[in-house]
Parts: sequence; structure tokens; C-alpha cells
Amino acid sequence: MLVSNRSLALVGLLTAIVLSNLVPVFAKTLYSQGLSPASVYLAILLVMCGILGSHELISLEERSWHWNMSRSDFWGTIVAAVTGGVLDPLLFFSGLRFVQASEAILLSSLLPFFVVCFAVLMLGERFTRQTFIGGMIIISGIIVLLWENIVSFRFSGGALLIIGASLCSALTVIIHKKYINHNRTDTIIFLRTVVAALIVIIWVQMTEPESFSHFATTDYVWSFLGLSVGGFLLPYLFYYHSLRHLKAMDAGILSAIGRALSIVLASLTLHESIGALRLLSLLLVISGGIIINVPLTHRRIVPERLPNVGPLRR
Repeated sequence: MLVSNRSLALVGLLTAIVLSNLVPVFAKTLYSQGLSPASVYLAILLVMCGILGSHELISLEERSWHWNMSRSDFWGTIVAAVTGGVLDPLLFFSGLRFVQASEAILLSSLLPFFVVCFAVLMLGERFTRQTFIGGMIIISGIIVLLWENIVSFRFSGGALLIIGASLCSALTVIIHKKYINHNRTDTIIFLRTVVAALIVIIWVQMTEPESFSHFATTDYVWSFLGLSVGGFLLPYLFYYHSLRHLKAMDAGILSAIGRALSIVLASLTLHESIGALRLLSLLLVISGGIIINVPLTHRRIVPERLPNVGPLRR
């Protein structure tokens, strides 16, 4: 029975990672309909606020203690909302307009390396031989991916934005690890989502107020719901349910494998070609990811987070 539960948890975890990494495919489809990155992300936040808020409201009387937060929990959540709920997704979705979906997934593979760097700076961790080797292999994979740009001295702005998103994402992981001790992840996620939604609403109102008209269009509403449920809500549910039955190391290994599957699916869905350089980059990124993820999970740091919602900590 234990083996069966573990197998189901592994499948759920892998499904969550693949669905989450397919967000670029869904977003690309909405971009083709004339939507902007900020409006797409705002729609996702609004749907997530509604669903997570309903869950919190239903359970409020039974679990009101969930909202008993220390000052460190509260301010850590606010800062994490800015870095991981606003900057990270907006940079990622903006950069996605200028690169292919499979390339965006590969570029975001820098996340574990950035997590190690921030862990050294903020948690007092040390670089080990394994994290150093894994990090160098991941960087080598990104260099291979961008080799043509490097040789021609023409760097894609989209690639730089997505790398910046990975930096913000890694910083969010460490902020949560260091400052947030609240043991109810769903409450933290809801608060972060609300704060992020308020900030993005203000941003959209200031920069592109015409985008609000899309939220009243039936075709767009169904697309927003599909992206929110398929790319965010289901991965969120699968991931946290699976982590209860698995070790953090399982998440570290499957995150690398799931990323590879996502790249293949993205290429097939959007008819993006996988050339020799991209294939070599994929192999390097997977190898480096597995090597670097294992020592990170020994420190109980999950080196992968789903866009906007986690994971934050094992």
C-alpha cells in the first residue's frame, strides 16, 4: 500500500511539474490573440484569488489560527509576494514574447544555481563540490543554448528577462526559507496571491487600462480559466499533495526530468524545432539539475518553484 501511495505521489509530482512548465505554451496561445503579458498574468491572479479565497473562507471558522502570523511571517510574505508574485512572473511573461516556449523553459533551468548562490549569501551555506559542478554544467547548457547569440554579440532581451525572472524566483525561495516559519502553506500562498494581485492591478491600470475590457469577453474568460486551472491550480494541488508522501530529494530529481518532458511537449505543440545545440543544452541542463538538486534537498530547500505559488519549502 505504501508503494502504491508513493507511486501515485511520484506521478502527481511529475504531472504538476510538466503542467507548470507548459505555462509558456498556454501563454503563447493567448499572446497570439492580442493579449499582453500583464493582462494574462492579472487574469491568472484573479482566478487564483477567487479559488484560494473560497477555500480560506470555508475553513476560516475551523482553522482561524492559520492567520496567527508573527511579524517575520507577515513581512516575509509581503516581500516574497513582490519578488515571487510580481517581479518573477511579469519578467517571465514579458520575456516569453521574444523567445520560443522551449527556450524559455531551458533558460529558467538556471533557478537551482541561483538558489545555491542566494543560499550562500543569505543562509550561510557553502558551495560544495557537487553544487559547484552541477552549477557549472547548467551554465554550460545555457551557453550552448545561447551560443549563436554569443558568437554574433546579439543578446535577446527576452532571454535576459527570463534569466532575471529566475533570479527573482530563487530569491523568493530563500526569503521564505529564512523568514517564514508559518506551517500553513495554503494561507501564505493566498496572502501572497492577494498582495500580488493588488500590485498588478495598479500596474495594469497605470500602463494599459484598456486591458480590463478583455476580462468581460467570453472567449478570453474561458482561456483565462483554462490557463489558471491547467497551469497553476492543478499543479499547485498535485505538487503539495505529492510532497506529503515524498522526500524533498524526489522533487529535486523529478523537477529536472519534468522540465525535459515539458520541452518536448512544448516543441510538439507549437511546432518548435529542437536542433543539435538545443538538444545538447537540454542534456546538460538535466544533468546539472539532478547533480545540484540533490545537495539542495539535503538542506530541505526544494530547488524548484511553480510560477507564483511555490513550492516554497519542504
